Amino acid sequence: MKISNRNKNHGLRPGLSSKNLLVNPMKKIVFIILLVVMCLHFPGSAVHETVIIQNTSWKKYFNEAGVKGTFVLLNLKTGDYTIYNNKRSEKQFLPASTFKIMNTLIALESKSISSIDEVFKWDGTKRSYEAWNKDLSVRDAFRVSAVWVYQEMARRTGREKIEEWMVNCAYGNMKTGPEIDRFWLDGETAISAQEQVLFLKSLYNEKLPFSKDVQQQVKELMLADSAGDKRLYAKTGWAARVEHQIGWYVGFVENGEDAWIFALNIDINKEEDSRYRIEITRDILDEEGIFPKRETGKK
Repeated sequence: MKISNRNKNHGLRPGLSSKNLLVNPMKKIVFIILLVVMCLHFPGSAVHETVIIQNTSWKKYFNEAGVKGTFVLLNLKTGDYTIYNNKRSEKQFLPASTFKIMNTLIALESKSISSIDEVFKWDGTKRSYEAWNKDLSVRDAFRVSAVWVYQEMARRTGREKIEEWMVNCAYGNMKTGPEIDRFWLDGETAISAQEQVLFLKSLYNEKLPFSKDVQQQVKELMLADSAGDKRLYAKTGWAARVEHQIGWYVGFVENGEDAWIFALNIDINKEEDSRYRIEITRDILDEEGIFPKRETGKK
């Protein structure tokens, strides 16, 4: 597993490297890797041992859906990863609407929006999703993934601040593109599933270079479902404006002191494939005993 270096001051780890040590009959390949982390408060470095399990049993969910993809799961308590399709998990793709997480963080911190309850006035333009055709608060726009609201948000914030924060957070390839209000949809921005997990880990722990209040507001926006004491926080994404369409579902689950970070991406070859972003994720989370599967609304 190889993950791009992160700025230690922002709570993100340096790169991971792995060596294949064991293959068992259950098709789970266990890697033991040494993670060398420069200490924040002390000179020298510390060694952290992380286990990475390549779980080929999850392949059945992708095969049943007829899609290609990857799934990365991080257990925050143990620091261990479970991955299906490790090679793809390292490949960067357009973040699509998963960038709404970052976009909101930047806009709140930069005061481009006053709060997640600020309302954006609809311009009267009829768009493809009826739920978009009205005044929307940031909270509602995140829930229905209203592109026009987030395009206006990006224009308010401006290229300089957006690019500065992307670099500060080491977000994917840290590039935008020629259009500041659509670069996450069809521009040059790209991020891998592994990088999504590291970014969300820092958000969950409130270690990104934003105020804690801003990070807490964005986490509140992401709440998608609950079951007893378990909470599922997530965001979908669909890069539908490019030839090679990609679907995302990224987020985290918390249950008391336990938490798991996840990221899925799949190829979308037809519109019906979009449903598998959530379905495959829920199948895996249910199989692992992390969060129960049940019917969920399409976002």
